[in-house]
Amino acid sequence: AKLDQVQTTNPIEERNRVLVAFLSETGCQVSEAVRLRWSAIDFTTKTVHFYGKNERKITISDSLAQRFEKLRVALGESKADGPCFIGYNRYGPLKAAISSRGVELLL
Repeated sequence: AKLDQVQTTNPIEERNRVLVAFLSETGCQVSEAVRLRWSAIDFTTKTVHFYGKNERKITISDSLAQRFEKLRVALGESKADGPCFIGYNRYGPLKAAISSRGVELLL
């Protein structure tokens, strides 16, 4: 709750907050989170579709859906099929998703 009240304009901080909230709310695996793409999120029904061996859909809260929208704006993400949680290095944002190791270091 207090995490929601902190204002940030830094896309890395926003990504980190949404990633932690997503992992804790959904209970999904880190590997599922790093593979998550914008096309897998349905903002009208507030569901996330995980593809793969164990294909499933989960419902997310209004709060988390709003945070994803805020992240999308912060990243300037216009591509519908880009990764939700992009990686960064010392030179700036990457085109690829954050790695599982990057999530481990974050948590």
